[in-house]
Amino acid sequence: MARVVVVGAGVSGLATAEWLQPDHDVVVLEAGPRAGGNVHSERVDGVVLERSANGFLDNEPAMARLIARLQLGDQVLPAQDGARYLFHGGELVSVPTGPISLLKSPLLPWWAKLRLALEPWQGPGAADETVAAFAARRLGRLAGERLVGTMVLGIWAGKAEELSLPACFPRMRQLEREHGSLIRALRARRADPSVAAGPPGHLTSFRLGLGTLTRALAARLDVRTGVRVTGLRPGWVVETTEGEQRADAVVLATPAWASAELLGPLDDDGASALAAVPYAPVAVVCQTFSEGTLALPGGFGVLVPRAAGLDVLGTLFTSNLFPDHAPGGRAVVRSMVGGAVRPELPGLEDSALVGRVQAANAQLLGPLPDPEHTAVFRHPRGIPQYTLGHLDRVARVRAAEGRQRGLFVTGNHLEGVAIKDCVRDGERTASRVAAMWAAG
Repeated sequence: MARVVVVGAGVSGLATAEWLQPDHDVVVLEAGPRAGGNVHSERVDGVVLERSANGFLDNEPAMARLIARLQLGDQVLPAQDGARYLFHGGELVSVPTGPISLLKSPLLPWWAKLRLALEPWQGPGAADETVAAFAARRLGRLAGERLVGTMVLGIWAGKAEELSLPACFPRMRQLEREHGSLIRALRARRADPSVAAGPPGHLTSFRLGLGTLTRALAARLDVRTGVRVTGLRPGWVVETTEGEQRADAVVLATPAWASAELLGPLDDDGASALAAVPYAPVAVVCQTFSEGTLALPGGFGVLVPRAAGLDVLGTLFTSNLFPDHAPGGRAVVRSMVGGAVRPELPGLEDSALVGRVQAANAQLLGPLPDPEHTAVFRHPRGIPQYTLGHLDRVARVRAAEGRQRGLFVTGNHLEGVAIKDCVRDGERTASRVAAMWAAG
């Protein structure tokens, strides 16, 4: 039985360790005081508040397999359906869901809609182009900025003009290559939802929040918190603040900069690739309001274009999405602040940051009553940014793994930032470890 040391107890590390059981002897070392990384749910007077992600899409088979393995199926909580809004012209405007609603939408002037109609005749772009360049090429500059650029803010907290399309949205590239047009791909998908990009997925959580997943994983694993890994020696010897651990394989499931520090003495090129992954700082501000004091619009929430000049990237109506997370008829809103576009904001003191958020939300929702509770969750290095050249950086990390037999790297800085992506990569990493051991 192979001895495997997993460094880092975030979702990627926990998932990798879970899939290695029971055929391997696995220990997970975590420098922090608890397992789960940034995925953690807090309960305040019965209300579930998420520190980072608000949910996951249910279209990832690896996630479904893990939920079944952990016997969490009865805890799954799908989000309520509802409209999604953009802040435009001083009001909330529903995001178009199809060609007809787009033609009627005030989000774009007539000439921008006419430009959209020319999308099927646009040629291919560079192999690695920015999301902004792709959107402008296919949809036109204005549609790209207002629709795609704002979506990128909500997902990545990043700048569309810096992020790599094939790294951030590989399925969009796939659709273009297979159909030659996003409009033709949409038509094909309407006829068969499994075409090319697969089913779109539905936002999902658990009855007691996303922390349900990380708690369930940690309870099944040998997780040792408060143990910082300080170095690695081929062999493998894992140096820690509590002595040495010997292993047949080591999985680095720490953030990119931490993995770079550990890999540096062993493989300079792999470490350089990891160190080159930038992160966007993000703060999440959650506020709860007592029953009847705040009437939220129906729907998921609102994204805010950069041109609007507000101090939030977007605000989710959490109590609309997951009413079970807000008992007693409370209204709960959750705002994301900062990102690559406003990196200075997450560093503000709580009072100043909350004041900015309340002022922005007042413009989105009208005058706000005093909240029952306010929670601020800061992530100074929050979301990895897959900028141009990211796929090359991932290839260099994989090449380093090949040179350092028995060393593996996983995490949201490589092939997907979402929880479901981390679970998928954890499953793949476990398979690679098992394959190496089986090969002898």
